[in-house]
Amino acid sequence: MKLLLALAAVLAAASLPATADACDSCLAATNSAVQWAFMNASIFLSVTPVAIVGAFVWWLRRRAQRLAAEEAQGVIHLQSPPARAASRRP
Repeated sequence: MKLLLALAAVLAAASLPATADACDSCLAATNSAVQWAFMNASIFLSVTPVAIVGAFVWWLRRRAQRLAAEEAQGVIHLQSPPARAASRRP
């Protein structure tokens, strides 16, 4: 049933290609300056989230490497969480 529903959704989307076009103002831009602005804005909006996530992953990796180096030098000692005591029911 799920496969049939997914197939119907794909066929419906494929049968209406005009609805997948960009906005009219993007397609109707006849001035080269406007087209250039739309292109650069699209690139900026596409790259920004990837750059933010990449910067966060880079920062996490650097932080992990620093902590590992400090622990190896004996500057800090990372403690593992204490073991949980068995819970007692009254």
